[in-house]
Amino acid sequence: MAVSACENNTNNPINNTNNPEICNDNIDNDLDGQIDCNDSDCAENSACVTAPNCGNGLIDPDEECDGPDLNGQSCEGLGLGTGTLTCQDCAYNVSSCHPDPLKIYQSGSRMKMRIGTGTGGENSREFRGWYDSTLNINCVFRKTEDGLTKCIPELTSLKDQRYADANCTDRLALFYANDPDFPIETKLSMEVGSGVYRVVQVVEKVSGWIYQNWGTSCERTKYGDVSSYRVAPVDISIYQGQQETVE
Repeated sequence: MAVSACENNTNNPINNTNNPEICNDNIDNDLDGQIDCNDSDCAENSACVTAPNCGNGLIDPDEECDGPDLNGQSCEGLGLGTGTLTCQDCAYNVSSCHPDPLKIYQSGSRMKMRIGTGTGGENSREFRGWYDSTLNINCVFRKTEDGLTKCIPELTSLKDQRYADANCTDRLALFYANDPDFPIETKLSMEVGSGVYRVVQVVEKVSGWIYQNWGTSCERTKYGDVSSYRVAPVDISIYQGQQETVE
């Protein structure tokens, strides 16, 4: 007996067996209307058993990441060179990160190395990062929006599409509620995609309802596990002239 095309339709939204549900990517892979841990196919998956909120699109306190949301991190941000950082079971998967060859720098007139006690013995020392003596900040070298690499503030906000307005244009910086409040004018670095960072300044704390961009709609929401801050872009030119004093 001939089998009709409908009986083997891989686009059938009721049972797409050719695309099993992936339990931590915030996508309805098998097109059955249930996503990640809400799908019965994921009942025994470790992402749902060990972290019941994994796959809900939010980074909960026991998670490093959730689906495509990497919490503002990258291979470079973790000190693991270049490559593509991914999320697996709400934990970082660094298998595609490629550490850069060792580079040796000297302190210059503006950029100073921060050195601390090492783990190799009482006289050992370790490189702890950079200090911009002109701006008086600890910083880390990252690619900025102008396409150049600059040493910008270490503290990186969560990469998250949440906003202060119903049009989803006034983007917020989010931090877990148990973090200390950030003083007004604190400068932060925020990943804006593809490993590129923007420097912003805290303007004010936002309370109550905020808005999330779901890709096709901007919807009001409220989360109790994060603190929201309205931020404003910082003139990136204040970070010019750093690299000339490093090598």
